[in-house]
Amino acid sequence: MMSPEEVYYILEHCTELILPEEQTALVLLRLSEEEKDRSFWKLDLKYGKVDNTAVKQMASLGNEQLRSTIADRILKEHGERILNYCPRCRRLARTPQAQQCRYCGYDWHS
Repeated sequence: MMSPEEVYYILEHCTELILPEEQTALVLLRLSEEEKDRSFWKLDLKYGKVDNTAVKQMASLGNEQLRSTIADRILKEHGERILNYCPRCRRLARTPQAQQCRYCGYDWHS
């Protein structure tokens, strides 16, 4: 089970790995009910044509569960290499490019 910090990290820094259907479902969760019906064609233009039934099923999971499901899929497909942990304290770095730990201050610049 991933921590909320890891879910946030993956969805924030690995946006190119989120599928169009997942992007659309995440957007739908932020829209009001009446906006959802009017918005599918706009979302199709932005994210490409998607299966609206699959998107609605994903959105029915709710925001937290959907985000966790997407992050789990990305982690399974791309492995631990997408996460940047401090070599000393093993906590998650702020970004994939970070080379100094925000928790223990360790610096692993070359």
